[in-house]
Amino acid sequence: MNKSRFIASGLLLLVTLTGCDTAKPASLAMTGNAKAADAQSIPGKTSYSGRLTAVVETAIVSRVSGRVSGVHKDVGDTVNPGDVLVTLEQTDLAAQLNSARADLAAAEAKYAEIKRGTRAEEVRAAQAAYEQAYERYLEAKKGKRPEEIAKLETGVLDAKTALDAASVKWNRAKQLYNQGALAKQPYEDAELALKQADARYANAKSDLALARAGSTPENLRALAATAEQMKALLTKAENGAIPEVKAQAAAVVDKSRALVDAQTYNLANSTIKSPSKGIVATKTVQTGELASPAQPLMTIINLDEMYVSTSVPEQELLHIKTGQHASVRVESLQQTFSGAIKSISPKAEPDTNKFTVNVLLANPNHTLRSGMTGIITFTTP
Repeated sequence: MNKSRFIASGLLLLVTLTGCDTAKPASLAMTGNAKAADAQSIPGKTSYSGRLTAVVETAIVSRVSGRVSGVHKDVGDTVNPGDVLVTLEQTDLAAQLNSARADLAAAEAKYAEIKRGTRAEEVRAAQAAYEQAYERYLEAKKGKRPEEIAKLETGVLDAKTALDAASVKWNRAKQLYNQGALAKQPYEDAELALKQADARYANAKSDLALARAGSTPENLRALAATAEQMKALLTKAENGAIPEVKAQAAAVVDKSRALVDAQTYNLANSTIKSPSKGIVATKTVQTGELASPAQPLMTIINLDEMYVSTSVPEQELLHIKTGQHASVRVESLQQTFSGAIKSISPKAEPDTNKFTVNVLLANPNHTLRSGMTGIITFTTP
């Protein structure tokens, strides 16, 4: 009887111990990276804790600097490609673009004129200017002809006669004015006529003296230099612009066009649009603030697909591979999601000596959110 009780007690103890072995493991701590205590293995399965992030997360930055004139989306708003997120003040940018376009038009007109070459009427004008300058030089070099000198001598005599007549009239007007028999205006007119006659006489004598003496060496050199300058201008007009001048004009056009392109780029990028669909996750800009390429304005995440990232020790890499099925338990939602391993890092993390594994989850209803934690279970051989 005692022996039977002993056997029965032993069988009961065996059944109790077997029941303990088949109990489910406790939930793992939900941290961003798995630690040694975060992993638990049962035959055919290994679990790790991980953190969820959106597969597509876009930082919105301004490509140009400027003051913000409007912020059109807020945190939580749904956006589509092309939706306007932020606008910058555009008055100065538009003015700079118009100025650059005007400079480009002027540069292109100048370049077109140089390429077209000198017109026929310009060549004729240059020819006439050269011939006139050369004739002056020859005339000065030869000196005045006798008949020209005789004409100048006659001019001196005529000027002297006119001066004498003006002097007589002025003396008579002065006497009458002093006697009170002549008004002031006629007297002043006579005085002005005397001064003009005296100036004409002086000029006539000077012209005669220069004609008799001939041109000075300095005057001849100046006239010769002028003639050479006119000849150079004529040659340029006949031959057109030299290649260097054309190249310089073309370079100015290229520089002006580049400036127009830059100003067009700045104006176009003063309206900041969403590059993809998603939800505004963060917003760090307000109207009136300065925006720059170094400062993110918003963050947009696409919740259609999510990554769950965890860290796996090297001894477990033999049991997992890309494309392998994995389940993710999110305790905050009390739901389990099915996914697959998307990537395995080829390099271990220096501080933990573990490898990052990303599990891809479809999230069509946006139930999962970036930052949630979950328990990843890999099915292993």
